[in-house]
Amino acid sequence: MRFQCPFCLYLISADNNLKGYKINCPSCEKTLVAPDNWPHEDGCVIGDFVIKSKVGEGSIGVVYKATQISLDRVVALKILSKEYTTGKGVADFLKEARAAAKLNHPNIVQALAVGEEEGTCYLAMTFITGETVKSRLKREGRYPVDEALHIIQQVAESLFYAWDETGLIHRDVKPDNIMITEDGIVKLTDLGLAMHHTEWKEDMEISGSPSYMSPEQFAGEKLDTRSDIYSLGITLYQMLSGTLPFMGETVRTVSRQHFEVEAPALNKLDPKIPAKVAALVKKMIAKMPEDRFADMEELLKYIWTIRQKTAPDKELVPDVHTISIKRLDYGLQQASIMEKHISSMENRAKQKKALMLKLLMILGPVIAIIVIMLFIIAGQKSKNEKALEAKVSSFIKLAKDRSLDTNYIYNEGMQIIKSFGTPKSDFQNWQLTLVKFHLSESIRAKVEKDLREKNEEISKMLDDDKDLASKLYAMKNRLNALEEKDSSGQKNVQKLADDKGKVQEELKKASQDLTNYKNENKALLDKYSSLKKAYEESWMRDVIFRNMAFLRLCKFKEAKALLDDQASVRGEAYAKFFSRLSDRNDKIQKIYLALTDSGSKYSGANLEYEGRLLSISGGIYDIQEPATGKIKQKNWSDFTTQQLAQIIKDFRGYKENEIKSSIEILNGTLGDALKYNPEDKDLKDACKEFFEQNFESLKYAMAGGDKKKIDTITQNIVRQLEGSPDFDDIKVKIRNLNRE
Repeated sequence: MRFQCPFCLYLISADNNLKGYKINCPSCEKTLVAPDNWPHEDGCVIGDFVIKSKVGEGSIGVVYKATQISLDRVVALKILSKEYTTGKGVADFLKEARAAAKLNHPNIVQALAVGEEEGTCYLAMTFITGETVKSRLKREGRYPVDEALHIIQQVAESLFYAWDETGLIHRDVKPDNIMITEDGIVKLTDLGLAMHHTEWKEDMEISGSPSYMSPEQFAGEKLDTRSDIYSLGITLYQMLSGTLPFMGETVRTVSRQHFEVEAPALNKLDPKIPAKVAALVKKMIAKMPEDRFADMEELLKYIWTIRQKTAPDKELVPDVHTISIKRLDYGLQQASIMEKHISSMENRAKQKKALMLKLLMILGPVIAIIVIMLFIIAGQKSKNEKALEAKVSSFIKLAKDRSLDTNYIYNEGMQIIKSFGTPKSDFQNWQLTLVKFHLSESIRAKVEKDLREKNEEISKMLDDDKDLASKLYAMKNRLNALEEKDSSGQKNVQKLADDKGKVQEELKKASQDLTNYKNENKALLDKYSSLKKAYEESWMRDVIFRNMAFLRLCKFKEAKALLDDQASVRGEAYAKFFSRLSDRNDKIQKIYLALTDSGSKYSGANLEYEGRLLSISGGIYDIQEPATGKIKQKNWSDFTTQQLAQIIKDFRGYKENEIKSSIEILNGTLGDALKYNPEDKDLKDACKEFFEQNFESLKYAMAGGDKKKIDTITQNIVRQLEGSPDFDDIKVKIRNLNRE
């Protein structure tokens, strides 16, 4: 055995028989006691390392703080426990060392060296100064929501890397094995139970910490990364609630709960926990692997999405596969964000004030006249808008009255729509959208009423079918009875024959009636299915178009309200449809915010013929001219789609054509949006709906000979749909309409 003299730090080699006995240091000749429990005492030397103090215990060994002699650096030294110093124990320990050595990731504790001395195995790792998630839970009870998500996001990054690089499953994810350094970096530790997914055998030993083990881990089934997702979900549940979802006095009790008992919803335990976070944890700890996230990548994307709302500033959230190396300090971050915002507002206010003073001095008299005129126009505009709003409100009340004839409501609505002409403001656009929405809702109610009546008619026919079949069955029984009498040789043969003939005629007629009923029934069902399908396609196209109309006006809240309202009316059967539209809206809103309010994120971008981009705020671009160095301002909508897409290229990993298509939607040019994304069914439907509505209006305008209105509608169609694959066909239809 070897150990270090505490007086002169000389490395002493001594016989194992001298353990616990007094000996003299060969260097300083001081008397000291040889370690009685080598190498588990302070000052013991094993390999290239001197033991300093005990740090903690892992699944198969004890961890010490130690100094590496050759490099004079502090390390964490894991020494295999005596009870595990067997053939299998040593093999498992070496497997951990090899697994850790293959992994080089900021969120995984790095292995430095492995060795064996006098039958004792050791593993040296990077020493982490900090605390485990478990120790903080014990001290504080629970974690704030976003801080917990931040930690879990980083652990998931390490597990993604381990699985993606080497096919490794940790098998022991829990708060004890997650450390947070003093610098705020999350580290996953203890790979003692980690295994490659190909190493699984049917009779292999079941290992893990029962409170965090997945059901398939208890069952000894083959594992993959979804098992680690389950353990990570249990860990997140404990971090947010302060308690484990499954607890019992025995392993048997806990394992039964993992298989059979549903964990209480987190937002019911604590209403402050967002529903989406509760849903995230619920999916992570689903009993069946196929009901969880498919892999760590899918989990990471979902956590990132949720943290866009839970984080104090979404810019603080690391992107997927981006490692966070910053300590979480939400108070400091919030203060910094507010300070920057206030500073920016103050600077802009000063610039605007100086500019206004100059303008007032030069243009004072002219401005006074313009202001007076604007007040007059604004007053007139206000009166017109109030009149229009009153007119639309009156129609909405009319459309909601289900006692009125639908044709009457339709005619009233179409007259109002025609009276709009081409909307000249966002307000008129909004009022027109309201009229169209309530008009379509009135028509929808009428169609649904007709469908219900058809259903009742079909049900009645089915009941008639049953009655007819019952009569037919009775007639057959009667015929059988007559045939039996006929065969028994009774006297009234002629009468029986007549009766038999009558019954046969009735039977034949009843069979024909049944056939006719079935044919009519089938025709009605076919008509019902066709009507239902056409109605479904019509309202889906209408929702898509109205949603696109809101996006064109950058009214994302109104678009969300529209989808939420329609989703509640249509029910669960159309959940995927509304989810798809909602995902598109979220993506376009992110692109819009990047284009209009991303601060200095894209500072330095060179805009051809314009200059160097400094910042983006409130839709205004600050640009420094290359020749003069002066700063000019331009609105974001003044740039081409190509220029805007170049500024935010690679944004969120979106494809270039996705970004360009989204910009065209925001500009209200659906045809060009479809040109960049020709396979997008929703864009095709929106273009089709836009053309059909405007083509109908064009017919009315031509019938009335209103040349100005014809030109306006035609120009609107061209502006919106030029660039779409079907634009040539659209031009042919318009030309044919002119000839008619």
